[in-house]
Amino acid sequence: MKHFTTAFRPAADLRWEAMAPGVRRTLVAYNDDLLLVKVEFEAGAVG
Repeated sequence: MKHFTTAFRPAADLRWEAMAPGVRRTLVAYNDDLLLVKVEFEAGAVG
């Protein structure tokens, strides 16, 4: 069985978006079956 997907993006291509003070997110992968988002919180940030 072979699986191949173009859903995942290289880390160098990720664009970060500020969501709130000390919180940012980036879209790591997506297709019709998957949505993967990475969220980073600075120390003390609430989200």
